[in-house]
Amino acid sequence: MLSQKMWRFSSKLFVTINNIIMLASARRQLNFFSKGFLIGFTDIIPGVSGGTMALILGIYNQVIRAAAAINSQWLGYIFSLKIRKSATIVDYGLLIPLAIGIISGVLFFTKIVPLILYIEKFTFQVFSFFFGLILHTVLSIFYNNFKWSFRDCFFIFSGFSLGLCLLIFGQQTSENNFFTIFISGFLSATAMILPGISGALILMLLGKYAIIFNAIADLKFIILFPFVCGFLCSLVFITKLLAVILKKFHGASFNFINGILLSSLIVLWPFQYRSIEQELQINFKSFYLPTNTSDIITALGLIFIAFFLLSRLNISISQKANS
Repeated sequence: MLSQKMWRFSSKLFVTINNIIMLASARRQLNFFSKGFLIGFTDIIPGVSGGTMALILGIYNQVIRAAAAINSQWLGYIFSLKIRKSATIVDYGLLIPLAIGIISGVLFFTKIVPLILYIEKFTFQVFSFFFGLILHTVLSIFYNNFKWSFRDCFFIFSGFSLGLCLLIFGQQTSENNFFTIFISGFLSATAMILPGISGALILMLLGKYAIIFNAIADLKFIILFPFVCGFLCSLVFITKLLAVILKKFHGASFNFINGILLSSLIVLWPFQYRSIEQELQINFKSFYLPTNTSDIITALGLIFIAFFLLSRLNISISQKANS
C-alpha cells in the first residue's frame, strides 16, 4: 500500500517537473522568437544593425557561439538525417525560434506593413532619417576607436575604398543573375552579424535593396533561392572568422567598418531623386543642394531624431555590458 502511494507521488512529481521544464522551454523559445522578430525588423532598415539589436537584447554572444558551433560534423549529421545527434552540437532551442522570429519580422514589414512603399512615398524624409542613423554610427566609432595614427587612417581608407567599389559594382551591374544575388546574400549576412553595420545598408550599396525586399514580399523564389544560399554560406563559413577577427583586431576591424559606413553616406544623401522603377538606385546626376528652408529644417529634424534614438540604443548597450 505504501509503495503504491510512493509510486503515485513519484509519478505526479515527475509529471509536474516535466511540465515545468516544458513551460520554461516554451517561455525561452517564445523569448527568442520575440527577440528575433525585433532583429528581423531592424535588418530591413539601412543604418540599424541586426547585430546591434542583438547586443541590446543581450543575446549577441549566445547567437555568435551558437552559429559558430556549426561545423562539418554538424553538416554530416544533417545530410545523413541524424537530427538528434546534430542537436548535441548546435543549440536548436535558440537558433530555430530566433530564425523563425527574424523571418517573421522581415515578412511582416515587407508584406503586411511594406516599408519599401513608405520609402517610395516619403523618399526624402526616409533617407534623411537613414542618413542620420549612419552619421551617428560613424561619429560614435570615430570617438571610440580612431586615434589619428597611420594604422587607423589606413583601415578607414581601406574600408572607404571597399565601400566605393561595392557602390560602383552595384550601380553598374544591371543583371540579377545567380552570382550577383548570391554575393548580395553573402555580404549582407556578413554585415548583419557585425554590430554597427547593417545588412540592408550593404544591399543599398550593391543596388539590390528594392530587388531583394520586393522578392521577399512577392515570394519570388528565383531571386530568394540564391540570396538564401549566399546568406547561409556566410553564416556557416564566416561566423567563426569574424569572431576571431573582432576579438584579436577589435579597433582595426571597427575602423575598417567605419570606412564602409562613410562611403554609404553617399548612397543615403537625402537630396537626390530616386524611384522604385529604378529600384532606388543612386543617380549622381540627380544630386542637389537644398534651397528650400522647409526641406532643410525637415532633414535636420529627422537627422536629430535618428541621433537621439541611436544615443538611447547606445546607452542600452552600455547598460547591458555593465550589468
